Amino acid sequence: DLWDNAHDGGTLTTPTVTDGVVYTSNREGNVFCLDAMTGTVVWARDLQSEMGLEPPTWGFSASPLIVYDRVILNVDRVVALDRETGATAWATERQYGIAYATPAAFEHDGRDCLASLSGDGLVVLDRADGRELAFFEWVKNPQIYPATPVVIGDRIFISAGYDRGCAMLRFTGDALELWQAMRIASSV
Repeated sequence: DLWDNAHDGGTLTTPTVTDGVVYTSNREGNVFCLDAMTGTVVWARDLQSEMGLEPPTWGFSASPLIVYDRVILNVDRVVALDRETGATAWATERQYGIAYATPAAFEHDGRDCLASLSGDGLVVLDRADGRELAFFEWVKNPQIYPATPVVIGDRIFISAGYDRGCAMLRFTGDALELWQAMRIASSV
């Protein structure tokens, strides 16, 4: 069984706590909003079933990102849920591949954006509606990109294990350009 091989099941995500509630998700694609004092479920969603998502090899493991009134999740599609109700605010139409990395929120030229790394590459989305602003295809092997993108100004740093290396990209507002790439060979 997949989950038995993955350390006896359990979550891979880091819960997010804000304003007296806890937001968490599990490897099966379930998302929960819990009262921090009592543990009572405020709302819950089963994104795997609702969106017909195929679980990645190690299960869904991107942590919930809270940005203002939204809970942002990277689950092959990037999804924004209303913090109070759990209702879907938007979801990307495109599936971006196996998703392990938590998205990063940033601002570029006055526009609120998200950078999300998945098995197919890095996507930058408009945070208001999930519209794709730019996409950079990154080699799909081995498709395990668990590191959250790091945004500094107009540069976005992405990295992966398994001798894949890293890259620094420049976001122009409507494109991602390779600024520098490096492959780091493992000594193990």
